[in-house]
Amino acid sequence: MRRTIVSVLVLGLLAGASVGPAGAKKRKPAPPVTFEASGSIAVADVVDAWVVNGPTSVTIREFTARCAVPLTQGFDAYVVELSDAISKVPADVTLTWTEPVAIANLRMIFTNEECMQTGRGSQEGTFPAGTKYVIVTASTSGVSMEFTLTAREIRRG
Repeated sequence: MRRTIVSVLVLGLLAGASVGPAGAKKRKPAPPVTFEASGSIAVADVVDAWVVNGPTSVTIREFTARCAVPLTQGFDAYVVELSDAISKVPADVTLTWTEPVAIANLRMIFTNEECMQTGRGSQEGTFPAGTKYVIVTASTSGVSMEFTLTAREIRRG
């Protein structure tokens, strides 16, 4: 009899441990990290913004010299400083713009905290974790081309 009671208690404890506490809820995953910023560019950078011998854009040259948002922000490029949260994850990024005059080509250059290039994109792209800045340029633009940059964390699995 004693052995039966002990066996029932042990089985009950084992069964309870495998089921888990009553009322336990599954956690919903946190939403993906997102980021949005807007800016404008006054004039086009008609030459590729980052050529073999260094950048041709006035704004990008200042950015690479100072490794900070430049004083010439928005002249022929716009430097978007990403939030710490989106910088920690890989993300898909999209540019949308208003067109006062036809836009031939928008480009993005991704850099890390040390202002070293980590990638490139056009109106859409993907940047790796560790990207801190997105430089936006336009090869043709009207007067003061305005844009919005939207980034969303990439989740795998």
